[in-house]
Amino acid sequence: MTNRGLNSSSELADWQVPATFGQREVQQDSGWESGFAEYLANLNSKDDLLDLFARFRTGENALDATMRRVLMHALCKSVGHDLQVGPDVVFKHPETMEMGDSVFIGAQSMIQGRFGGSCKIGSHVWIGPQAYFDARDLTLEDYVGWGPGAKLLGSVHTGLPLSEPIIRTDLVIKPVTIGLVQILG
Repeated sequence: MTNRGLNSSSELADWQVPATFGQREVQQDSGWESGFAEYLANLNSKDDLLDLFARFRTGENALDATMRRVLMHALCKSVGHDLQVGPDVVFKHPETMEMGDSVFIGAQSMIQGRFGGSCKIGSHVWIGPQAYFDARDLTLEDYVGWGPGAKLLGSVHTGLPLSEPIIRTDLVIKPVTIGLVQILG
């Protein structure tokens, strides 16, 4: 077998690569970014900032990535250093969001907050591409990895009264916390 220089299929099953994101040192944001974010926040309304974010939302070059990071600093409650926001990521109600250092949000993900809600994303959190979060009352603790395409809903319809279609019944929003799981051997 020539794939990756392995000699048997059993070696393929045991293929292991070193951790990268979880071991990554936090890269400090450029000094001018926080000042620029503050300037933009003072100069523009929330809707204007969201329109500006939309201008840089789809690009994959360094300027687009930097502007997404700067604008998230302007839009969110708080954002730490080294935020990476992939192309085509959608945020609803970013003003309810807090993010720690070294957060990665993969392409085409959606984080849907709600006015009056709370979304806290810890440090060293990796969110895979095409993930969806109902972030109306969400906490992702430090060092959480969330798989590509995985979805999280934090609400359920009551289903009452039974005579009504479920979609017409009240919605119950419950807090969701995703934390680090350690397996002790």
